[in-house]
Amino acid sequence: MCIRDSTRTYVAWCWKAGGSGSSNSDGDIASTVSVASHGGFSIVKYDPGSGGSPGDTVGHGLSRAPNYIILKVLEAVGDANWSVGSDDIGWTNNLFLNLNNAKSAGSGPWNNTAPTSSVFSIGSDRDNDAAYIAYCFAKTPGLIACGTYTGNGSADGPFIQVNDGGSGFKPSFIMIKRTDSTEGWHINDAARDPINPLDLQLQPNTAGTESGSSYMDFTANGFKLRGTQGATNTSGGTYVYLAMAENPFGGSGVAQAKAR
Repeated sequence: MCIRDSTRTYVAWCWKAGGSGSSNSDGDIASTVSVASHGGFSIVKYDPGSGGSPGDTVGHGLSRAPNYIILKVLEAVGDANWSVGSDDIGWTNNLFLNLNNAKSAGSGPWNNTAPTSSVFSIGSDRDNDAAYIAYCFAKTPGLIACGTYTGNGSADGPFIQVNDGGSGFKPSFIMIKRTDSTEGWHINDAARDPINPLDLQLQPNTAGTESGSSYMDFTANGFKLRGTQGATNTSGGTYVYLAMAENPFGGSGVAQAKAR
């Protein structure tokens, strides 16, 4: 489907996986997985079927345990929520990408179980006769990072070296959510905002257009908060982020370029 209106401006964030996908039988529920060559990103489709039960597992295809998962049912009527789980909010908790809720506890989405190097778990929050899609991210040096930070409520905000399992990278995309309070999701990217400070934010939990303020700088190995907005930098607020690199590493055995 093509979304096009000559009077509007669009942005798209694209993650390359591994093509049409292949069968995966690592979990209790068979899945079809498309996995990026670096092993840090996969797209997973599965259907629990009529006989599934809480605690069932699904193979994700990554070369290591995912640190961040976005999950959505494809077919059920009335179940519009996108579940988000991560190491940093804990797999006993959940966020919803389409809502501004704080993190909520419960075994529904992830069965209170952290993913392993081969599978993730699903709980009682499921439709046994509907297909699901999951986007799985694992920290990948020079490419994918996720983590947490605490705001300081100052225009001279905290600096966060992105946690990619290595020494960090210059981001091209960052998505942030405050987890301890009701605040909207927040996305900044270098495509719409190539010069610091970045001030064009989008919120995936609303249909609103981008709005402007001095939110952050993208740096050589992370980001620096420049505003006092509740969505990114309230004093004492707890936040989680997912970040992608501007210039990812060149491939297997090729080191990422270092800032000068």
